[in-house]
Amino acid sequence: MQTQPNNDGLRRLIHRIGHSATAMTLASYAITWGYFLLLLPLAVRVLSVPDQALWLALSLVTSFGQLADLGFRPTLVRAFAWACAKNGQQHTGESRDVVAATPDIYRLLNTAVRVYRVLFAVALLPSITVGFFVCRNIVQQTESIALSWASVAIAALTGSVAIAVGLWSGLLEGTDRVAEASRWNALLGVLRLVAGIYVIASGLGVAAFAATNLVIMLVAWVLMRHLAMRRISSLGGPRDIYPIWDREV
Repeated sequence: MQTQPNNDGLRRLIHRIGHSATAMTLASYAITWGYFLLLLPLAVRVLSVPDQALWLALSLVTSFGQLADLGFRPTLVRAFAWACAKNGQQHTGESRDVVAATPDIYRLLNTAVRVYRVLFAVALLPSITVGFFVCRNIVQQTESIALSWASVAIAALTGSVAIAVGLWSGLLEGTDRVAEASRWNALLGVLRLVAGIYVIASGLGVAAFAATNLVIMLVAWVLMRHLAMRRISSLGGPRDIYPIWDREV
């Protein structure tokens, strides 16, 4: 007789955690922090010493590419939040959803997309250059030089795609969808961790690991863009009537 109330209580608890911005953000961070803590012992055990060095160097290349964001993402989050608040939807005591968009949101979105296209291109070339100088001695010691250089290029591309993902997740956060963005980031982080463990444990090599990371990052980009555009559509109003590039923004 008590099973049903207990199950209902458990479902409510899971629902509250899943829709809590704080809990989902902490979960996303925990998965990110635990990624290398779990993968590193496995990589040391399975990969050869040159492949271990290359694996770590690729992480550096990907992270370097993400630095090209130059702090735009947190600025965009604040800007989108300001545009929503400007429409009169203020948070008072209990959180309230933004229900309508202002032209500022579309001006920001159109301009931000153009800016991030430039950032994507700007990030890619320096990342490949850094990858060349960081990995050139390591690559010569690996079994397949061609695959190792392909891994470097893939890692650089992954870092650039991550910048584009940041644009769309930032839009979600700025329009009061922090829990949703963090929840999907956490799920994608779990997918990345599981895929990484499988690729390394199966002995598929560093190139397969780099390719897997790129595929997951592309999935994240498609997903976050879909969620962000759905959020924008829910706010109402066409996007294409506003300038593609607005210098005032």
